[in-house]
Amino acid sequence: MPTDPEIFAIGQEALRQWSLNKLYVYRTPLIPSRTISEKYGSKLWFKLDHRQFTGSYHFRGAIARMKDNPSNKPFVTASTGNHAMGAALAAHALGTKVTIVMPMGVEKHLLDKVMQYGPEIVRHGHDLNEARAYAKDLAERSGCIYFSSYDDTMLLAGLGTVCVEVLQQFEAYGKDIHNIFAPMSDIALISAIGCFATDAKRQAGDLRPKVKVWGVTALNSMTLAASLSAGFPIETETSPTIAACEEDNDFREL
Repeated sequence: MPTDPEIFAIGQEALRQWSLNKLYVYRTPLIPSRTISEKYGSKLWFKLDHRQFTGSYHFRGAIARMKDNPSNKPFVTASTGNHAMGAALAAHALGTKVTIVMPMGVEKHLLDKVMQYGPEIVRHGHDLNEARAYAKDLAERSGCIYFSSYDDTMLLAGLGTVCVEVLQQFEAYGKDIHNIFAPMSDIALISAIGCFATDAKRQAGDLRPKVKVWGVTALNSMTLAASLSAGFPIETETSPTIAACEEDNDFREL
C-alpha cells in the first residue's frame, strides 16, 4: 500500500493536473437528487463523470499520464474497454501514438468504440492479465512506454481530479461534504480519490469537515473488499454484473 508521503504526493499532483489539463478534461456536473436523498434520509449528490469524454473518468488518468512524456516515445497499455477508450482519445488529442492490447474475448461494440479514436489495437490473451503481460513485453521489445491502467502515479493523479472538482464544487455551492462513495470495481479510481481527500484533510486542518471515503462494490464482485477485510490478497468467485467491462482483480501490487 502507498506510504503517507506517496499519498500526499499523488494528492498534490492531482491538484496540479486539474490546473494543467483544463484544455482537455471536461469539468463534469455535480448535482443533488431529491428522490434518492428522501429515500435514504440523507442529502446525496452525484458526480456525473459518465458525461466525461469517452463516457467515463478514464480519460482523466490517460491524458495526465500521456502528457508526461519528455522522450516523446509511443505508449503501450492494456484494457478491456474504458481505459482503452481514454488512452486512445488522449493519444489522438496529444498527437502521440498508443498501442492497446485487448483480450480476444472483448465484445465487438467495445472494440468498435476504441477503434474510432484511431489507436493500434493488438488482440492477445484470454483475459486482462494475459493482455497486460503481453503489453509489458511488447513495450520492452519495441522501445515504447508501458503504462498500467491502475499502478501509475501520474494516472492516479489524473483520476484524482474527480475529487478535486467535487470538493471545489461543494465549496462553490456553500455546502459541507462529509462522505464520498466510490466504486471498488476499479481500484485506481478509489485509490486516487482517497489520496486527494487525505491530502486535502492534511492541508485544510480544521478548516473543513473531515471527508470519509467509502468503497462500494457489487455483492457478486467482492474480491477487493474481501481482501481488504482479510488483510491480504484472496481470490473469490465472481459472477457477471451489469458492468460491461471485466472486473479488475489484479491489485496485488498496490
